[in-house]
Amino acid sequence: MKNIKLTPRAIVKFFSIIMLSMSFAVYGQITYYVDDDTGDDTRTPAEAQNPATPWLTIQHAINSVISGDIIMVAPGTYPEQLTVNKSITLRGATWNINKNGYPVPANYAWDDNVESIIDCPPAVTNLIIIENLSDFTVEGFVIQALYRDNNNQNNLIRLAAITASIDNAIFRNNVIGPNTNIIDQDGTKGRMNIDIYITWADYGMTNSLITGNKIFDSKGNGDNIFIFGSYQVFAYSNSAPMHGSFIEDNEIYGSHRTGLEIAGEVDGLVIRNNKIYDN
Repeated sequence: MKNIKLTPRAIVKFFSIIMLSMSFAVYGQITYYVDDDTGDDTRTPAEAQNPATPWLTIQHAINSVISGDIIMVAPGTYPEQLTVNKSITLRGATWNINKNGYPVPANYAWDDNVESIIDCPPAVTNLIIIENLSDFTVEGFVIQALYRDNNNQNNLIRLAAITASIDNAIFRNNVIGPNTNIIDQDGTKGRMNIDIYITWADYGMTNSLITGNKIFDSKGNGDNIFIFGSYQVFAYSNSAPMHGSFIEDNEIYGSHRTGLEIAGEVDGLVIRNNKIYDN
């Protein structure tokens, strides 16, 4: 048998290939499909990789995939409360369209043959909940609540860094709003459109991006964007870190309170080139 001598470079390359193969096994990038018309949550993950045999609900897709995967959500209406707890991409039908100047239909009657609409079900508080998570993207959705009955944690998007920092979070090209009661609004029904809760100074939201969104019509007791930073009443003297994070190129309007509010201290956040008006 002929002896084979491996050079140091060959050894490094060999183990690099092994590690890369292992990483694909743990951290995938497979695309799965969700459709409210043709979907079925009893389908297997293999079937849901085909747009002809999608899953029915977004939350089932989140529960079924692994970090690194992409969930493509077809046009439709999805009355779901979502908990995003994996580093994934959630991609709606209009993910590649900047929502600045995007026309809003009368009575928020979006065409769900065009839009992927996450619509708040009755009695739900926070519509999309993301805590202590990094490396995720949400893009191309209409995210709304039309029938709020109070302001008790009734946020459209709740981002919280409680036991770990949020890093590389991307919200891009979404319509975020309204958050209201379209039948009976007295200024108390609904809370924040985006609630960023980083009150513990040890944790923050870094290297993140909120861009290309229409964030509008938070008509209850809340803001279109609210950032709750480090607060001395909780005995934290340092600012909550937001280094490398940008809120830019968004259209922000129509809030009952303010377009963008920061309470407490944050450090490193850049806010630029937004259109903020009529709040």
